[in-house]
Amino acid sequence: MSRSSAILSLIATASLFLVAPAHGIEHRMWGGNPQLGPYGLEPRQATLQCLTDAGAIPWPADSRSTMQVLDVGTRGGSTTVRLRQRHADLPVLGSHAAVRLDSRGRATLVNATLFDSLAVDVRPAVSPDQAAAAALRELAAPPHAQVSEPELAVLPDADAGALVYDVRVFCEAPLLSARALVDASSGRVLRVQDRVVEAWAWAYETSPVHGDPVEIELAGLAPEATVLDGEFASARSITAGNSLSSAEHLAVADGLGDFLFDPEEPAVDDPFAEVNAYHHVTRGIRYFEEQHGHELGAPIAIYTNFFISQPYDCPNAYYAQNPQGVDLLIYGQGDVDFSYDGDVVLHEFGHLINHDLAPLEMDYFFYDDHGWFVGPSAIDEGLADYWSATLQDSSTHSEYASGSLGLDRELDNDRTCPDDAKGESHYDGQIVSGAAWELRDVVGADIADALLYDALAVQGGRPTLADLAGAVVAIARELGEAGDLSAEQVDDVEAVLADRGMLDCDRAVPLHDGQTTELYLGLFYWLYGLGWKNECRTLQDTDTRFGAYFQLSVTTPPADAGELLSVRLDLVAEAEDGDAIDDLDLDYTVHLRRDEMVTFDMVQTANTALFPYSGSGPMPAALEYDLELDGSPGAIELTPDGDLALEPDTTYYLSVSHMNCEDIRLAVTPSFTFESVDEDEGDDDEGGCQCRQGPRHVGAAHVVGLGFLLAAAVLRRSRLPR
Repeated sequence: MSRSSAILSLIATASLFLVAPAHGIEHRMWGGNPQLGPYGLEPRQATLQCLTDAGAIPWPADSRSTMQVLDVGTRGGSTTVRLRQRHADLPVLGSHAAVRLDSRGRATLVNATLFDSLAVDVRPAVSPDQAAAAALRELAAPPHAQVSEPELAVLPDADAGALVYDVRVFCEAPLLSARALVDASSGRVLRVQDRVVEAWAWAYETSPVHGDPVEIELAGLAPEATVLDGEFASARSITAGNSLSSAEHLAVADGLGDFLFDPEEPAVDDPFAEVNAYHHVTRGIRYFEEQHGHELGAPIAIYTNFFISQPYDCPNAYYAQNPQGVDLLIYGQGDVDFSYDGDVVLHEFGHLINHDLAPLEMDYFFYDDHGWFVGPSAIDEGLADYWSATLQDSSTHSEYASGSLGLDRELDNDRTCPDDAKGESHYDGQIVSGAAWELRDVVGADIADALLYDALAVQGGRPTLADLAGAVVAIARELGEAGDLSAEQVDDVEAVLADRGMLDCDRAVPLHDGQTTELYLGLFYWLYGLGWKNECRTLQDTDTRFGAYFQLSVTTPPADAGELLSVRLDLVAEAEDGDAIDDLDLDYTVHLRRDEMVTFDMVQTANTALFPYSGSGPMPAALEYDLELDGSPGAIELTPDGDLALEPDTTYYLSVSHMNCEDIRLAVTPSFTFESVDEDEGDDDEGGCQCRQGPRHVGAAHVVGLGFLLAAAVLRRSRLPR
């Protein structure tokens, strides 16, 4: 079967963390059945050759690029092969390909992000030691910080790519886990990323609000164990503030080998905290091993009783990795002990599972060449919520730890994309967790868990919510074809994700005539405390700009629909709480571009609020666009003779950047107006005039959407027969 006949869905262009993709990038996902003959899983090169011969791998057009097999995993009759692009034998950052094979060796799903037009000189002018020193300076890391051996890699950008050193920095006190990309020609730090994944207790399980501790059996310990140092994990307590190296075992077995301790709260020398965290982590390990065949490569390091400078001043929990790749789960102290809440423990463990399955890139303010993007972070937070909730069979989260902060969450929600997306990972993750919980209600816990686990396993570092949803649908179809799901269940899975808007939730969200789509324009000052608004006022005098989470796309009807007169976009701003907004408080700019998304360049901006370590960091500035409208316009009208000529059957992209110090919602409503020939009165052959009716609006049915709208249409056309 040809590759073209195997394509079932095509997802809009995507890219990698904090990086502008090279021209010619292809990001695509398809399902299909190109028959693979017998293939060997080892050696990996044989696997690669077999997949290539079968046309199951989308090779990049760059002649110096090759594909490297990273991992081959088999579960339940299906095999997933993960690959990465290499250019001149160096890894291409953000590249990714995953091929899912069914039990007959057919490729049922291919998800790939590849970069073409790379032309990089791979001879560095900067030494690894110089790159490491530059990274440490940029991060303002203390002298005792650990730094990995800098590794050369290719960074795709808006031109031909750049040669960079990839440097990892880790520090125990203060806790710092970061990644820096250093230009191997100039020594300039191009990107910095915080690698500490944190959460405000987004979980629920048996906790003090649900009753007293119960006696349980601890797993993974040797019969003669005297401390919590087992096969799966090791639990210790911090005894000197935030220094992990000071950790020691406070939970010591009694003469009978038992770990029976009463909770002591608040306290930073509490052995019960170690026991509770160890128990829930090992529960999670056993669940993923038994249900999904997931095996961890090394024991997990658990740290409890974590505090920063004074006892009880770290109301938070973290997942991170040290430079040796050891997984760290850290549970802090606030008014309550976060390790007491089982869902806090399981949520952080869920991050570990997510990052073991997919190379998700994380950050709060996450920009690439198309603007603000926290898709990977939202998926990570949402699925961490879900793994915790499904283990506990409850949609309600953290009455104990999060409830004490007023931050508890509910998975049984009705949040959708894009209207409920704000660009903050914990908030937007509720779209993912809500959809996941609804899937669980529709098809049952076992099927929903398996669909989400397998869909995450084929993602790269920069997935959108549409990427995740598209993979879930494709895998559901595969199971339906194999007889493991009914046709009704397959339809239900797709309906849940469509109703949640996740199938359209790509980098650019399609607009429809007469339908309003809302963009959130805000800075999440609450993440930084009440003083953030004062910082924001200062930033208004700088070149700092923030972007809306999505770009928007609008596609004009074909020429045979009539002569297009105009496309009008009405923009109405209101406060997040629904109050009216004084025009003087608005500060947003609109950029439009025909046929391609608006692209941004990263420029260094002095900003101690957003970049406390270095005092400055990269922020986006619009780079490639066809039309700029500043002054917070309330409406935009495109016409055939305007500055940006309106043409039929053409896609226009809209990007909004802002510097608002209030949380704003911008409602965007398109309307199409065109003239059409009156069918009752045609041309006058004797030289008479052509009679026309007045302007009319095109209905939504005439507007062709982009990205996954097309994919969803194809998926519907290829629906399995009942």
